[in-house]
Amino acid sequence: MKNVQQTPEQVTRQLQMITGAMIMGLVTFAIVAIAIGQGDAPVESPIISMISVGMLVMASILAAILPTIIEASARREMKRQSASLSSETALAGLYQTTTIIRLALYEGPGFMAVVAYMLEHHAWSFGVVFASIVFMALQIPTSTTIPEWIRQKIELEQLDAPEDR
Repeated sequence: MKNVQQTPEQVTRQLQMITGAMIMGLVTFAIVAIAIGQGDAPVESPIISMISVGMLVMASILAAILPTIIEASARREMKRQSASLSSETALAGLYQTTTIIRLALYEGPGFMAVVAYMLEHHAWSFGVVFASIVFMALQIPTSTTIPEWIRQKIELEQLDAPEDR
């Protein structure tokens, strides 16, 4: 399979569509759960709902740590291959990868909370769904997000590089 590199503008547009689609999937599932679960009494022990809260906490921690680890690994690999991190297309691809990972981490607890609502009928489970949606929406890049991130990474690379004298 051919490795196709895309411009930051293309990656921005793709991430906007991917994020929107992932959010709409979660919203649609939540609406279906509400429609089919109305009128049922809540269970006494909301274990699955509590698990979804724990998942959201863990996802938030992982979303802060995991992309950084992936980025560091990609930087080492690029340096090993003697490739410059100043390639905008390579960095745009790296941004896209780490953003999709963050989105998936936030999406999981949201879906778990909807399932919890379907099984346990506690409306507060939608707090986890709402938080997941907000965290996902915060990942939507603007036209300046990716170019600014790339600029910062290039500046960091130049600071880290030994001076040629």
